[in-house]
Amino acid sequence: MASSVWNSLTCNNLFVAFAAVTGFVEKKEGQNVDYVFVVEVLWSDGRTTYVKRTYNDFEALQRDLETFVKTEKHTFEGSNPFPRLEGRKFFRKNDRKLAESRELELHKFVKEILLMHPQMSSSPVIVEFFEARSHDPIPPMREPLETTDFYEMDEYDAYT
Repeated sequence: MASSVWNSLTCNNLFVAFAAVTGFVEKKEGQNVDYVFVVEVLWSDGRTTYVKRTYNDFEALQRDLETFVKTEKHTFEGSNPFPRLEGRKFFRKNDRKLAESRELELHKFVKEILLMHPQMSSSPVIVEFFEARSHDPIPPMREPLETTDFYEMDEYDAYT
């Protein structure tokens, strides 16, 4: 019994329940400006994490997923078509307007990947990509719920 409970709590059962690109932040390195996109991730165990990924990170995710789907094609037969990123815009200034359009593009990309096939959200490529890394923001702490001593409540108080 205990071993079956332990096995059910392993990371093998962890999957991304929902993910959404919720914004971006400007990252300056000398004269260069880059944009990092913030993704809110809801995990199957109820945790919410926030991760920051660059457009390059999402392009790498796309390549890794293409390779993964090819090697596991028996699993993903009959799934929705593989979503594509638009890719780099050469000779286009990396500015806020481009970041805003990429935010929408990445949000759609993440949504389509997770809807592509039921097993995609638990694939090692997806789980690893959305796992929090040391440089990712820490989710805001929620106020602890007040506890009530249920032993001091009478039956009427428990239902009101």
